[in-house]
Amino acid sequence: MWPFSRKAASSRPSSSLRSREPRLLDENKENKRSSVKTGEADVVASRKSSSSDSEALSASFSRKLPASLAPEVDVAVGSRKEIVTREVDDGAVSDSKINIVETSKASVDGFDPNSFSGQVLSLEDPAYHLTEKQRRHAALLSQDGFGILLINQEDVFNPAVMQLRETARLRNFPIKREIEVGLEVIRNVYTAREQSLGRQGRRTSIPVQERFLALLQDAAYRRASDIHMMIGRFEATIKMRVDGVLVKYRTLPAEEAHAICVAAFNLAEASDANYRPLEYQAARLSKLRVNLPPEIMSVRLQFNPMLQGGRYMVARLLYEETSTTVGKTFLEMGFLSLHERAFRQMRRRAYGVNILSGPTGSGKSTTLKRCLETLHEERGGRCSILTIEDPPEYTIMGAAQFPVLNATSDEERREKFRLAIVGALRSDPDVMMIGEMRDQASTSLAFQAAMTGHQVWTTLHSNDSLAILDRLRDLHVEDYKLMDATLVTGLVSQRLVRKVCPHCSMGAKEALRRGIVLQEEVEDIAWLVGAGGKVKFANPDGCDRCQGGFAGREIIAETVVPDHELLKHYMEGRKREAHAYWMEALGGMTMLEHGIIKVFQGVSDPRDVMEKVGEIAPLSDTRLARILELSS
Repeated sequence: MWPFSRKAASSRPSSSLRSREPRLLDENKENKRSSVKTGEADVVASRKSSSSDSEALSASFSRKLPASLAPEVDVAVGSRKEIVTREVDDGAVSDSKINIVETSKASVDGFDPNSFSGQVLSLEDPAYHLTEKQRRHAALLSQDGFGILLINQEDVFNPAVMQLRETARLRNFPIKREIEVGLEVIRNVYTAREQSLGRQGRRTSIPVQERFLALLQDAAYRRASDIHMMIGRFEATIKMRVDGVLVKYRTLPAEEAHAICVAAFNLAEASDANYRPLEYQAARLSKLRVNLPPEIMSVRLQFNPMLQGGRYMVARLLYEETSTTVGKTFLEMGFLSLHERAFRQMRRRAYGVNILSGPTGSGKSTTLKRCLETLHEERGGRCSILTIEDPPEYTIMGAAQFPVLNATSDEERREKFRLAIVGALRSDPDVMMIGEMRDQASTSLAFQAAMTGHQVWTTLHSNDSLAILDRLRDLHVEDYKLMDATLVTGLVSQRLVRKVCPHCSMGAKEALRRGIVLQEEVEDIAWLVGAGGKVKFANPDGCDRCQGGFAGREIIAETVVPDHELLKHYMEGRKREAHAYWMEALGGMTMLEHGIIKVFQGVSDPRDVMEKVGEIAPLSDTRLARILELSS
């Protein structure tokens, strides 16, 4: 609050309309502020003012406010009220007390909202958006290029008020005056503006939602997995992730992009009741509430704040199963026969933990879905499969899926996730799927389930399959559990690599001639060509049957069904021996070797494989022959 002298402050009567100057935008100006000068003589003089004095004061006050606010003092009869105005003049702040006279309820508390002709930003501009509940506390107006902040006199420190100030500061929008008013004044401001917008206001909200849904439809047409919208100060860039690669879609004005973010949030099932442009927020769209494109089952939304009032929204698109994906086998997904055998071994175990690893967007959820549905079919539906997911991504046939709901913070979400696992354990499951081992509590419960006779499937982030054991140790799983092959029953790591278009891809010589690849890149894979490989490179120009030379993606993976000897080597620090034992004694194949097979067969571009799993180093003739044998 402003530093009034004690005497002046104590003599000031309560007022329903007080004008305050906000915090200055420049610290230099802040330092130049002079002490607030308040004199009792002003108060006495104002109390003795005649009608002619009132007219003079009204004229003076009208010059200090925008023209649209002049009616609050341009009055002739009624009750007197004392107000305090604060003006900024070359960085100095001064206060003066005057009397105003209000005529009727038409100018509530000396402010007539119907006379305001500017913009109500907290109603119309998505960057300053307030919910209907928040609008009871404040209204941000725009008049002649600067801001006027109306504040409910009982809510000076309400978060909605501070949110408007902070947003304006980040967007370099100067608020020249703050005015404390009664609740009725704020309500009338919004009512009058909504009435002036009329049908036009209602029409504008619908197209914004339609534009967002059209964006989803366009992304679905491209089979994009994610939409990225990065909003800067003046413009926004939209990109789409197609076949694992971000490609630019279009640019648009920042105001329009902010409006799309607000529309998306308002359509969604969100853990937060209100859209807060300066905070991290998450939400989810489903067909229960929104008429999504037919290909899309649901959309996960993440909103992140950026510098200068910007915003970064990411929409993850989860697709319905189609005729090309329903019942897709492991081999059709890109796995090899040895991987299929490993999954079969995992499913046949009575209990134990099977863990899939890989970065976001590597297809882990799809693989888990295939594993559980195959398990349901193999057991003829005679087993109870329960899943705990935050949120559920796909419908899993034969499984009861438990979502994590109504969590408003990360801490609450972790606790609700833990409670969901506990609830599932008490619900007579045979098989459990825990969406992710996200902390020590969920990891401990997963192993507890395995130790009490349940088969558990879950995911974790790690670089490769054996490194899952290191991550479990980081999550404080005891060594005696990690060395028990009846508890750790399956380790899987996977990535998705793009398939070159079979219609426009080209061999190494043609790609080199056209300048698509470098000589050293061809030399790196020459040994594969010499071994009879059908190496193909993507055509960046593409054709009418692909997108930029690629047509879909396939999995490359490594699967480990550990035994006691393997776990003992690894947990005792003999990682090289453990790796060699897995490849030789257990017939293992690394992700890189699986990627090499894709390149050898002409399925994937070698550059894409190297980007996902590392350099393609030459293999010995014996090892190459071995992995080609394993791939059959």
